Amino acid sequence: MSTLTEMLTEQAEDQRSTDKHIGHRAHAALYEQFFGEYRDSAKKLLEFGVCRGGSIKVWRKYFPNAKIYGADIQKSSLTYIKHLDNVIPVHLNQGKEEDLIELAKSGPFDIIIDDGSHEWAHQISTFEHLWPAVAPGGMFVIEDISTSYVEWQYQCQDPGRFGEHGEEITAVEYFKNLIDEVNATDWTKRSGWTPIQKTVDWMGFRPNSIFFKKRLTLSDSPGGASDRLNTPGGSW
Repeated sequence: MSTLTEMLTEQAEDQRSTDKHIGHRAHAALYEQFFGEYRDSAKKLLEFGVCRGGSIKVWRKYFPNAKIYGADIQKSSLTYIKHLDNVIPVHLNQGKEEDLIELAKSGPFDIIIDDGSHEWAHQISTFEHLWPAVAPGGMFVIEDISTSYVEWQYQCQDPGRFGEHGEEITAVEYFKNLIDEVNATDWTKRSGWTPIQKTVDWMGFRPNSIFFKKRLTLSDSPGGASDRLNTPGGSW
C-alpha cells in the first residue's frame, strides 16, 4: 500500500498538478503523520483550492471510503475533477460569507484543508465558518501561512481584519490569539467556555501550516468527559 507521500510525489511527477511534497509547501510528511488514522474511516474531506486537481485525485485514492469535496473560485479548475467518482466540485468565492455558510451545510467533514486564496481575511473567515462543520475528532488545516509575512495582502481585493487600535491583523496573528483563548480558561467552569475552548482538542503551528483537531467530547475537567460533540454541519 502506497504512502501518502509516495502518492503525492507520483501525482506531481506524472502530471505536475500538485506541489504539496516540495519546498516550502512540503506538507506531505505532516499529512502522513496526522491523516493516517482517518484513512479507512473518513466519510468526507473538503479541500479549498483545486488548481489542476492533483491533490484531489490523491485524496480520492488515499481515503477510499470518503466523498471528496473540491472547492475553487475558478470554474476551469473544477473541470479537472468533475468526471471523478466520489468527487464533488464546488464553485465558490472564499470572500463571500454566504458561500461558506452554504458549504458548511454539507458537513460534517472529517478533514478540511484550506489551500485556497491564501488571503488573510479568507483564511480567517473560512476557519470561522467551517470549523463548526468539522466532525468530532476531525481536523482543520490552513496551508501556506507564509503569506502573513509578505506583501501578499496588499495585492488582494477583500478587506482584512483589524485590531482594537486599527491595525490590520494577519492570519498568523489571528490564530496566535486563539492559543490564548484555548488556554486561558477555568477548566472547572464549562459554562464559561467559548466555542473554541469547548471544541478544540489541540492546535499546532508547523512550518507554513496550522493544524487544528476537534475534541470528541465536551469535558468538565481536563481528565473528565461528558457530552459528545454534535456538529451535523453548522453547530459549534
